[in-house]
Amino acid sequence: DIDKDTIRTKHLLKNPEMKSMDLIIGLLYQKEFQIIADFAQKNGINIVNPLSDREQIILDHSRVFKVMPSVSSQVNHLAEILARDFRDQNILIVRNSQFSDRDATERLESECTSRHVQTTVTEGYGAAIEKLSKEKGNVMVAFSENKVYAIELLTKLNEIRNDYNLTIIGLPRWDKLDGLESDYLVNMKVHMMAPSFIDYQDKDVRNFVQKFLDKYKTDPQLLAFQGFDVAYYFLSALQAYGKKFSHCIEDFHMKSLQTDFQFSHSNDNGFENQHWEMYEYDNYRLKRVGK
Repeated sequence: DIDKDTIRTKHLLKNPEMKSMDLIIGLLYQKEFQIIADFAQKNGINIVNPLSDREQIILDHSRVFKVMPSVSSQVNHLAEILARDFRDQNILIVRNSQFSDRDATERLESECTSRHVQTTVTEGYGAAIEKLSKEKGNVMVAFSENKVYAIELLTKLNEIRNDYNLTIIGLPRWDKLDGLESDYLVNMKVHMMAPSFIDYQDKDVRNFVQKFLDKYKTDPQLLAFQGFDVAYYFLSALQAYGKKFSHCIEDFHMKSLQTDFQFSHSNDNGFENQHWEMYEYDNYRLKRVGK
């Protein structure tokens, strides 16, 4: 727990006890984390970064565990969901020329093809509307970071909602687009993906909230849930497998409060969580998909 202070960080590492740590969780700041990560790599200590989504933090650092998934890992996870839940529907992938990741549609199409899921890629949502089916359900995957684009799409589809069975999947982070009309989100059965999702109807979540409230006299914010999940998961891995838990982490799964952990790594790089939560708007209530 160190402020944004490089000098204090380096001073801490001079403590001989640091070399005998079994696990390090932190830090919150980029430069300070890099210093600690270099130290952990040199001394064979596993280190967890709970908040950064920067892919660079795991490069050439085999001891780093990156909890926040990168947006690039969405495509693979979404393809699994489409194969599992929407395989027999008319799946349309909308290419948006203004979206920064222009290759995302092709990657999703490729991942779906590898899972024997048929998709159609269209240029813009106008072309996608022309390919909607009245015989079966339609899933429209729309890539956009632009709120105006998302509003235009939902408005246009809302006008024809009685003619088609429609589900919209908004990527990459429509949960961050403020001002989307709630009626449209419900009418279109909009699905979104996020690194975490808290279901306050879940008994374990309710239990955690009550215990947190009893101790701190306030409701837990997202960071409290994240802190609990990270500590519980990695301490459980340490308890189960010892200091070399990295050899088993890809097969280590357990129930968490607001997300799951699905780590993978390649070559000499560290481990990155690949799991994304998907949720939908169901009768004006947010509902996790697939659990």
